[in-house]
Amino acid sequence: SGKSSLVNEILFKVVSNNLYKVKEKPGLHKSFKGLEYIDKVYLTSLREGSYFKEDQYLTKIKSISFVENENIPATALKVYDVSYDKNNLIKAWIDTEYNLYIGSEWKIYSKDLSYAFYNMSGVESIIFDNLNTSETTSMHSLFFGLSRITNLNLSMFDTSNVINMGFMFQNCNHLAELDLSSF
Repeated sequence: SGKSSLVNEILFKVVSNNLYKVKEKPGLHKSFKGLEYIDKVYLTSLREGSYFKEDQYLTKIKSISFVENENIPATALKVYDVSYDKNNLIKAWIDTEYNLYIGSEWKIYSKDLSYAFYNMSGVESIIFDNLNTSETTSMHSLFFGLSRITNLNLSMFDTSNVINMGFMFQNCNHLAELDLSSF
């Protein structure tokens, strides 16, 4: 009892304030020792594509970009909070051209990318500039159903901790170029 509050309301906010200079007010606590040993905090999980899988824009999205900002245009068709703890530290938005942006002021980490882009059949390109996969353990069905994508550059992916890549490229019928040089 109280573990969720300890992690979400106190520890996460204390570490975020320390690392990223976020101005989150943590819950009541006396002190924390050892913060100098923490160099990152996990901010998001896109597990099972739960933010997009039943969305009206799912098949209309043309491109996906992980960006290091949260410059959401006023004309965005839809905005999502995709941070793991629903703390608005990572946002996703769709612009009027049906491009999906996933942005944060900090590097985005994800433990589980299973089904993240499941059946986004209109996607033609993905840019992973602000995504770190060094702690990711599952990429099951990550690109499943991306039937229009022809090229995927995954050379920046760190898959050293991934234990499940089942169906990762299932139904990527037009995928002609795939860079897996870092796998």
